[in-house]
Order: sequence, then C-alpha cells, then structure tokens
Amino acid sequence: MYATFSDLLRDLFGLNIPLPIQTFGLVMAIAFAAAYVVSVSELKRKESIGYLKKNRIKVWINKKSSNMELLVSTVLSALVGYKFLAAIFDYSSLVENPQKFLLSTNGSLLGLILGAAYGYYSIYSSNKKLEWKTPELIQKDFHPYQHMWNVLFIAAVAGILGAKIFHNLENIDELINNPIEAIFSFSGLTFYGGLIVAALSIFYYANKKGLSILHLCDATAPALMLAYGIGRIGCHLSGDGDWGIVNSAYSLNENGTMIHADNNYFQTHVLSNFAEYYSQEFNGLINVQSIYFKGWGFLPNWFWAFNYHNNVLNAGISIPNCFGAHCYMLPNPVFPTALYEAVACILLFSLLWVLRKRFTTAGVFFFFYLVLNGLERFFIEKIRVNETITFFGFQPSQAEIISTVFILLGLVGMWYLRRKSRTIKK
Repeated sequence: MYATFSDLLRDLFGLNIPLPIQTFGLVMAIAFAAAYVVSVSELKRKESIGYLKKNRIKVWINKKSSNMELLVSTVLSALVGYKFLAAIFDYSSLVENPQKFLLSTNGSLLGLILGAAYGYYSIYSSNKKLEWKTPELIQKDFHPYQHMWNVLFIAAVAGILGAKIFHNLENIDELINNPIEAIFSFSGLTFYGGLIVAALSIFYYANKKGLSILHLCDATAPALMLAYGIGRIGCHLSGDGDWGIVNSAYSLNENGTMIHADNNYFQTHVLSNFAEYYSQEFNGLINVQSIYFKGWGFLPNWFWAFNYHNNVLNAGISIPNCFGAHCYMLPNPVFPTALYEAVACILLFSLLWVLRKRFTTAGVFFFFYLVLNGLERFFIEKIRVNETITFFGFQPSQAEIISTVFILLGLVGMWYLRRKSRTIKK
C-alpha cells in the first residue's frame, strides 16, 4: 500500500523523493478534476440542444477592491506565509505528518510578516492602477458550464463536512473517546454523508442562480459515479479502512506470502493467534465476520484477498523488519471492497455515459443514477466491515439504510417524472 505519493514513486520507479502528498488526497484531487471535465462536457451539450440557456449577468469593471477585501487578502496571505516559510525550514516535519503540521500552531513569524505585506500590496497596487478609471457596471453572457468552478468548490467543502459528520455519527464511540482526532483527521469519510450535504448545498446554489436543478443533476450524474470510482482507487491504494470482511479461504505464511487455507484455518489458527487485535477491533471475537471464498482462477489472488500492508491507518499487526511511519498489515487477508467499488463504479459510469442521450425527461437520468448507486453500495455492504444500527429488529449499516432509500427514491422519482411528462404531452 502507498500511504504517501512518495511511497508510490519509490515502489514503481525506485525514486526516493520525500513529498508531503498523501496518496488518498492526490487521487481525490484527480477524482474532482475528472468530475469537472465530465460535468462541463455535459452542460455544454445540454446548452447546445436547448435544455439549458445562458444568462446575462451584471459585472463591475474598473472597480476598486473594498477595505474588507483588502483585509481578507492580507489575513489569508499572512496565514499562507506563516506556514509556507515554516514548511521550507522544517520540511521533514511537513513530510512526516502533513496533517499534524498544517493543523499545528507551528509557523514562521517572518513568513507571517512577508505574507501579510504581499497580500496588502497586491490589492493596494491594483487599486492604485484603477484610481483614474471610472467604475462601470456591464452585462456579459454567463454560460451554465461556467458555474462548475463554484459547484465544484461547494461540493468539495460541503462534501467533506458531510462525509465527516456522517462518519462520526456512525462511529460515535470514536468521537467520544477522541473528539479532536475524530473531527480533524483527514481519514474517516462517509461517501453518502458527503453526497447528501453536497447535493443540498448545490441545490441551494442552483436555485439562487436560476439554474435548472433537474438538468444540472442529470449533467453531473455520470461525473458523480466516475468521481466515486476514482476516489475508491485512492481508498484501496492508501488502505484507509474501507475494506471488507475476512476471506478465510486465504492466509499468509511466515514469509508474508498469500496462500490458500483450509476451511477452519482462520478460526483455529489466525483468530486465536491474533485474538487481542480482533477482539479490540471488533469489540469481541464473536463479532468477527468471515466468508470462505476461493476466487476464480483467471484473476490474481490479491483480487479476492488483500492484507493491506503499510496501510495509512497503521491498522493490524506490525510488519517484521519494517521501519517507518506505516509498518502494519492485517493479520489475515480481507475482501478488497474498495477495489470492487472502483471497478463497478467506473463500469457504471461507462453505462451512464452511453445511455445519457436516451433520457429526454429532465431529472429521470439522475434518479436512474440513484438506483444504480444504491444497488452497487447495498450489495457491497454485505462483505464490507461497517458499524451496524439496530432498526426494527434488523441490524443494517448506515450505508445500507441510505442506499435502500436511494433505490426507492430513484424508482419513485423516475416513475413520477415520466408520468408527469406524459400528462403534459397529452
């Protein structure tokens, strides 16, 4: 596994370049970029066939920045300078733990002063150039796809907040035991929480800007599926805990090589030898789930069972003769569910991309996406490690409940919009 981008470079190319880049964060950035490209393409297509229209907006030109903008620029530049200069002089601490370094109070006073001076001067000099020009309010065309930078920013901020909130609600014990770590840690994100909060925030923005919410949803549906699939690649590569239950058909020998195991090996050997880890991780050995499944031979063993060595969470047992920040692996291989979701969602994105032009009723395509999304997540939860909730005698996970709601909402939404469309045509 590759907790950092440097680990990936070292393993693939033999390059030892210390970089403060987390693998999961890098892949998430790629996911957002891919979502932006796909969404812009769809919005342009919808505008070209008349589903969406450009707006005329009023824009000031030759207008000086306000005192508040001057203050904000100065403060933000000061904060960047405070951390940036400190990162240069203490680069090893930044590389060792970027999250801890960025959230700490460590910084450079000189960087603070230089940053503040730059922020102030950049606005001040810009205002001086406009001193002899007359401010003018003009109208310009603003196309639907030009909203995507704002939509992407809203989705990123609201999505991370929502993912964090839902994760902490799902793991309330972790929040109580260590609230600072639970709130500010970059790990521990629940996709559905991010999707729900981001969607509500974007709906508000679209309504405020006069965008067709249904067409916007349709345009972003393939992008959401693609971004989720790419994001799951980051989960798998970094080993962030989004893995499945134990596949007891496989085990590790003394050399750490994966081998086939008999039906009782996990229960009689692995579970007893690592009872302390499993008991602590699953709140008792009785809660440890496993399935005996030998995968199809035309795919490698690691597709069916993976031990997530060098995972970013430092979960599991220590790896012999390993030195560094991430030297842990799981005692027994598990189903790599993040990998399965990556493959499934990229295939589903391909399906959505092929079918997108066949959906002519606004909103139906997005509800179709909800059905596919819900089905994918509902079934993957069957072999995934997750906290469960007691609900009317059942014990589903939070994701199972939400995915079921998505499936039902998608089916009802498709039926309602199609019925409404037929009624209007009559």
